Amino acid sequence: MAYVLAIGLLAGLIWGTLKKFDRNSNSPVVSYVCWAIGMACGVLMPYFPNGVLALAAALMLMAFTGMIFCARNKSNTLSQPIAIVLLVVVLGGMATILGKTMGSGDIQRLMENELRYSKAGAYVFGKALGEKFPQKRALIIASRNYEKNSRDKEIVESLKKGMGDDIKVLAVDWPTLTQAEKDKQRRMMGPMGMVDSAMRDSANEDMFMMDEMLNAEHYDRLIAKHSDCDMVITLRGLPYNVGEMKLWSMPAKKRPMVALVLGDIFMLRGAIKAGYICALTYKPDIKFTEDACPKDVKKAFDERYMIVMPDNIDAISKQYPKYFSELK
Repeated sequence: MAYVLAIGLLAGLIWGTLKKFDRNSNSPVVSYVCWAIGMACGVLMPYFPNGVLALAAALMLMAFTGMIFCARNKSNTLSQPIAIVLLVVVLGGMATILGKTMGSGDIQRLMENELRYSKAGAYVFGKALGEKFPQKRALIIASRNYEKNSRDKEIVESLKKGMGDDIKVLAVDWPTLTQAEKDKQRRMMGPMGMVDSAMRDSANEDMFMMDEMLNAEHYDRLIAKHSDCDMVITLRGLPYNVGEMKLWSMPAKKRPMVALVLGDIFMLRGAIKAGYICALTYKPDIKFTEDACPKDVKKAFDERYMIVMPDNIDAISKQYPKYFSELK
């Protein structure tokens, strides 16, 4: 209803302006009022992003109609300049529609929608971890400098919110390369022109370190660094050579529980069944759409995710018999 009213007021703006230079008009006050209301609509329009396209289309139509009106009243000296202004309005409306449907605005909307789903998944998973493993002390493995990445930071915060006071987060950290490993990478990449001297000499040289470079040794080193944690929650998945991690050979009393947040688990059925791992993952039959994420957190979770625990792995295997494959 508000959008219909706004479009009507914008129509008043256009026609009020046209009437202002119509010789037969005796309502200049109404014209100024229409101008004021139109300006107010322009100020308020950014606060109604879902109606921007409708307003732009309506304004284009009215401006185009106004151009026709001006063409039929060439005798008036104001017809030509106002027609030019209305042409600018039409072009501006076209640019707005193209920008919203094809530009970065649409991509931004999709990214924000996906983030809402991810936050819902992290919250529900955190809540499940707190209920299943109360009193655990957790290490969260995140992306490097995650606090500077708004997406990763919000997911971590949603996870913490879900766990509440049931699980205490002792550290948020990430795997790193030793100086010797950094030097080796520089020697391998530098001569090929993949890393210039500015990157090699900067404080951000680890930015060129890809996940593919991280292996079981790096994760073992990080877990050993936080040996006071009896749960490891990883947002980065596990290394490519996961089977070589020392974690699996640790005594049960010293081995931390591993919780994967949206990691690949199709080859980890045995580890989950043995009680080493639990995971938040996408449903195999998920259908990704551009529909808005539900405001209800549980409903958003149920649309995309499932939690795999040692006590429900058999049921999930029966429900999705082709989902898991064993490590060979």
